Amino acid sequence: MTQERPNQALKRTRTTPGAFGGGQLYDDWWKTTLDTEKPKKDYHLWKEQSTNKRSGYDTYRCKECHGWDYRGKNGAYGKGSHYTGFKGVYEAAKKMSIEELENINKRGAQNNHDFTQYIGKEEIADLEFGFPHAYRSV
Repeated sequence: MTQERPNQALKRTRTTPGAFGGGQLYDDWWKTTLDTEKPKKDYHLWKEQSTNKRSGYDTYRCKECHGWDYRGKNGAYGKGSHYTGFKGVYEAAKKMSIEELENINKRGAQNNHDFTQYIGKEEIADLEFGFPHAYRSV
């Protein structure tokens, strides 16, 4: 399935749908999608922190801001070179619906966290789909 990205004129194709694909997207979405351009500049929200010195594409990785354990500043990335001070998604994932989680990464609830120019609607759904199912049983 290929989607046109009107604001970037990029075609996006997901490689692994569903919760498993969502985990891959969370870790490194650029490697799990096809026909895309890898971002070179820092993500615009990256400037809100000053402790993590990574730059460029790494600043777009969900896990870099929100932690590989989904707990952000309260988890494994709560100290050390990966620390950003950003919230994790663990608590939100336990409380919010999939639609609410999807809206965070779309032009909805938080317009400043909009990833629709980089990943398609199905990919955003896959990304969020894994969170509630993974965490409501923890």
